[in-house]
Amino acid sequence: MRGLIAICAVVLSGPLVAETLECDFEKRCGFNPNCNTKLLCLRSVKCQRERGFNFKIEYEEGSTIALFHGNNGTSEVSVHTGRSGRTFLEFLPTGTVQVTAVANSGQAVHSRQTMFSISPEIIPTQYYGHCEVSG
Repeated sequence: MRGLIAICAVVLSGPLVAETLECDFEKRCGFNPNCNTKLLCLRSVKCQRERGFNFKIEYEEGSTIALFHGNNGTSEVSVHTGRSGRTFLEFLPTGTVQVTAVANSGQAVHSRQTMFSISPEIIPTQYYGHCEVSG
C-alpha cells in the first residue's frame, strides 16, 4: 500500500524538468598575493580578463541537489533557489565552500576561498561571467 501511495505522489506531482546550465567566466578578481600590509591588501584587489574557464551544472527544477561538471571532474552540489535566481554550493574537503550564483538573467559569479593545509592563508577569488540553459 505504501508503494502505491508513493507512485501516486510522484505521478500527481508531475515530471521534474531537467536543465543544464553552461557557464563561462572570463573576468577574475582577487587580492594581490605580494601585498605586505593588510589594510593595503584590502584595497589592492586586481581584476583582469583572462582566457577563462567553463563548467556545466545539471539540475532538476525543485531539487536541492545538482551535478557540477568541471575540469576536476564531477561533484554533487547543493542548490538554493529563490525568485531572482539560483545558488550552487560545493562543500570541499578543505573546509571551504565554492559558491556559484546565477541570476535569472544569466549573469553569474563564481566565488572561491582556497585554503591549503600547509598554509594558514585563505586566498579569495571571484570570477564573473554568464550561464545559459543548453538544450
